[in-house]
Amino acid sequence: MIPKSESEKYEALISSFSEVSRKKGRGYSIEDILDIIKGFEYFEDYEKCSHLTSIIKSKESGKN
Repeated sequence: MIPKSESEKYEALISSFSEVSRKKGRGYSIEDILDIIKGFEYFEDYEKCSHLTSIIKSKESGKN
């Protein structure tokens, strides 16, 4: 079982992930998104890392 503090960290990441995804990265800096990715890497949730990476690529290419 995940300790409560770990569970709370993951829940906060999910909340941030949802917000960034819904807004397609608008209002978030690339550094903000990279911080969220680092959190998901810690929890080995690479699917969400991949999705956030695609948002960063979109921001860098100016599509966002």
